[in-house]
Amino acid sequence: MMFAPPPSDEAQRLQLLAELEVLDTPPEAGFDALTRAARLATGWPIALISLIDARRQWFKSHDGLTVCETPREQAFCAHALVHGDVLFEVPDAQADPRFADNPLVVGAPGIRAYAGNALLVHGVRLGTLCLIHTEPQSLNASQRDMIRALAEAAGSLLTERLNRSRLSLQRERLADFGAASGDWLWETDAAGCVAWLSAGYEVAMGRSMSAQLGQPLPDGPLLDARGQPLSPPMSLRELFKLGRAFSRATIVVASSSGHRWISLSGVPVHPTGQRQGGLRGTARDITDQVLTERARDAEAQRLRSLVAQVPGMLYQFRVDAQERASFPFTTDGLQTLFEVTPALAFADAQPVFDRIHPADLPRIQRSIEASLTDLTPWQATFRVCLAGGRERHISAHSSPQRDDDGSVLWHGLATDVTPQVLERQDRERLQRERDHAQREARARTDALSRISHELRTPLNAILGFTQLMQAALNDEARRPVSVSGTASATVTYPSPDTWGRWIHQVHRAASHLLALVNDVLDAASVEARHFAVDLQSVDAAEVARQVVEMVRPQALLRGQSLACLDEDGAPVDGETNLWVRADKRALRQVLINLLGNACKYTPEGGRVTLRLRILKGGTLRLEVCDNGPGITVEQQTRLFKPFERGAEASGATAGTGLGLVISRQLVRAMRGQLTLDSSPGHGSTFAVELPMVEAADRAASAQASTDSLFGALVGPESGGSTAAPELPPALLLYVEDDPVNGLLMREFVARTPPLRLHLAVDLAEGLAAARSLQPDLVLLDMHLPDGSGMDLLRQLRSEASTASLKVVALSADAMPDQVQRARDAGFDDYWTKPVDFALLRRRLGSWLGSRPQADRHL
Repeated sequence: MMFAPPPSDEAQRLQLLAELEVLDTPPEAGFDALTRAARLATGWPIALISLIDARRQWFKSHDGLTVCETPREQAFCAHALVHGDVLFEVPDAQADPRFADNPLVVGAPGIRAYAGNALLVHGVRLGTLCLIHTEPQSLNASQRDMIRALAEAAGSLLTERLNRSRLSLQRERLADFGAASGDWLWETDAAGCVAWLSAGYEVAMGRSMSAQLGQPLPDGPLLDARGQPLSPPMSLRELFKLGRAFSRATIVVASSSGHRWISLSGVPVHPTGQRQGGLRGTARDITDQVLTERARDAEAQRLRSLVAQVPGMLYQFRVDAQERASFPFTTDGLQTLFEVTPALAFADAQPVFDRIHPADLPRIQRSIEASLTDLTPWQATFRVCLAGGRERHISAHSSPQRDDDGSVLWHGLATDVTPQVLERQDRERLQRERDHAQREARARTDALSRISHELRTPLNAILGFTQLMQAALNDEARRPVSVSGTASATVTYPSPDTWGRWIHQVHRAASHLLALVNDVLDAASVEARHFAVDLQSVDAAEVARQVVEMVRPQALLRGQSLACLDEDGAPVDGETNLWVRADKRALRQVLINLLGNACKYTPEGGRVTLRLRILKGGTLRLEVCDNGPGITVEQQTRLFKPFERGAEASGATAGTGLGLVISRQLVRAMRGQLTLDSSPGHGSTFAVELPMVEAADRAASAQASTDSLFGALVGPESGGSTAAPELPPALLLYVEDDPVNGLLMREFVARTPPLRLHLAVDLAEGLAAARSLQPDLVLLDMHLPDGSGMDLLRQLRSEASTASLKVVALSADAMPDQVQRARDAGFDDYWTKPVDFALLRRRLGSWLGSRPQADRHL
């Protein structure tokens, strides 16, 4: 342990400390208030005012520490004395070789951090105001300024104590003089000149009586007890001329010892015999009293100046035995922070509480009540409402004490932390935005990766089986022919059944690919709010049974049980009264998605149920229940966001993360709600609630229409039992630059004898054909080599000969806004690729069936 050397002025310092007569004196409120303020300002557990004697350090105030002295050789403050007038800090005593083995570090009180500032009395360092922490700590700049200010205040208190001690000694001497000589007496004649003086005059004034006799008493303006001129002003001579009795009239006079304040009292002397009148009275030297008052005023002013440098507001808050609240003391910071004057809060604290934000006030009141009951330190951060709609954030700390009269008094500090709060809020907001953007980016990246995987899977089947077909055709072309002219039978070629299986797999893969694209487009519609539903009376039980049968193969592959049950647990079969107001296709899509997810995330051999319940208020609840792993609360918050998937999703449970987003928006569009009830280890229940319809309002539920040319072969809308419509003879003009698309349309028309087709490959050729052929229907691609479909449509509509032609867009552009722009531009209809021949035939029948049957194209 390193010992601190004594300061160079050690002898003078010890002499001044002894003269101060402060060692081993009782605690004083002024010093205790400073250590309490230091603790409140920094949050450190121990604050001390330490005075360094020859062999010990003694604590005039020890807030947070029970002992009142320690040996000097162990004192951190002894090091602070020789450190100079700057703040002495030890952030980690265990890491500092000067203190690592100090008993105060290795033992009680377990000092780890120390900060102390010297206390100056007439330029001599007598001790420190210091802070102690049991954990490594450092002060910030504002806290250092606070400690310096409080140390200066403590030094001022000691200096004033010394001054008062010296003044007291002087007063004792003067009292002895006064006791020996008494007040001096005086008498003037009618002209105001001194006629007689007592012996005490010479002692008091330091002048000979002979020099004063016959001369007027010293004149000057009358003063108050603090030596300030009275108002209105009056001189002693003017007072004498009034000829009346007076008491304690004070003037300042020059004497051999300097200016003296003399208090005179007198009575008029009535003329008797040869006596012509005058005044007779006493005089007393009150210089000491005046100087003491002035010293007190100066001390108070210095303290006010020091307090004014403390950031925020120092205050005392009081709740008396009748629960009346007030602020007995506040600095001017009250006006700054709350825009309430200290005088207004002195008797009633309500004006201050009226400033607290209504949302914060109940919390503040509860915390004060708790501190009042338990006498625990109080701390809070809250908002105050100021004029003009301004808000300020206040942080306040205080410590309570209960007085003998039952009241509780808090001593505290309040500061404006608005900049720090706003800065923290900005950081938190930016962090939330950054986290959100990162989550969105990760979700989209994952989604793109999953979509890429999903696209490659069906494309692999399409490319693989088409390569097999191409190889078979090549083998057929190279088949050797026998001498008799028949094909050799030495090579085995695909049978018609094999060709059928290959074609079925190609079609199945293409349908899967199309479904994936449709999911992405539906999600785009959801985000853009461009989707719409056709609300009709729908037999929910029928739709539920259909969906269960559609999903059953998926469940069977995983060995899962799948059932459609009513609220009594019986299978839903036959006629029911479970009709709802919904879009049939949208409801089917939602249930397919929910049941598919349930099968996907439920382990093999698990149980999936679609249950229909009637709720109060005419609502039908369709519950998709499973006994899968369940979903955590954190996962549920993200589950209905685009591109988010369940935590158990993997390659075996691939998906785009769009199904639930689409489902929720579709249910909302049908004026229902989609909810989730799940917990880890207890499975999940997704529930769709839709309004039911009365029997009188039920109508036959027609097959929902579709807005795109897909699904006729694989979806529930294919209408396999619907007879293909008879088409009238008609000429189609198809403007398409892609040769594959042109070939597909040419093959379709070739298999539809009533139709004829003219194919144009660009805008110019299409415009010329429209003018010359006057087709019954124009099918127009939106992207042409020499312009767009919009450009060609505008030219057709601008010419009289082609303005009335029926023009339908046939494009792979399927985004809702693209479709809407085309319809707004004047297209009669908008069909999307890929082409479904069955649905194309129905569409052509709809458009061509209503025209007059002309034979000019036959």
